[in-house]
Amino acid sequence: MKSRALLALAFSFAVNGYSNFQPLNAVAQELKIEAAANTSPKVEDEEEEEDLVLFQKAGKYGYKDSEGKEQIAPRFDNAYEFFDGLAAVRIGEKWGYVNDDGELEIPLQFDSAASFSHGFAAVQIGDKWGYINDDGVMVIAASFDEVDVFSGGLAKVRIGKKWGFVNKQGVMKIAATFDDARGFEDNSAWVKIGNKVSYIDSDGKFLQ
Repeated sequence: MKSRALLALAFSFAVNGYSNFQPLNAVAQELKIEAAANTSPKVEDEEEEEDLVLFQKAGKYGYKDSEGKEQIAPRFDNAYEFFDGLAAVRIGEKWGYVNDDGELEIPLQFDSAASFSHGFAAVQIGDKWGYINDDGVMVIAASFDEVDVFSGGLAKVRIGKKWGFVNKQGVMKIAATFDDARGFEDNSAWVKIGNKVSYIDSDGKFLQ
């Protein structure tokens, strides 16, 4: 099973490596990525490990099966591991998603992209981030300056210099009022306002 930390690591690569953003959060600061990491995006639970394994040959990326047999020829300029049956890949300057047959399931159209998790993937259009579903439909508009994976049904997002939390319907469940924040775990999230550190619940209420 791929751990939550690995998934967060890959996600951080996708966001930070191509957008020149600062690390996603205090966790991501320990897991910062660039294209070379190529071990990819999401978080809430441990994900089922996919059968195909990323490899590099002559500067291009492809995929092998668990026995080392090439299944998808190395033709991508950058790529991440498979999650939820899809892998984020880059050809030239654009990112899309391939299935395990190597077919482009979601066309090359994004300026950066993260791996899928629980049916959602963060993508960058211009200098803003949003989320698509596994049909490639933009379900949460690209309107955020920085994003994270969904955890506990919410994803932390940055608008300007402040962090808040959006739900899977694209509604800002918790307003962007925090100077720093981390994703939800065990029904609570770490947040910071000025020098004060607290925890909130999924309704945005401060916990004792």
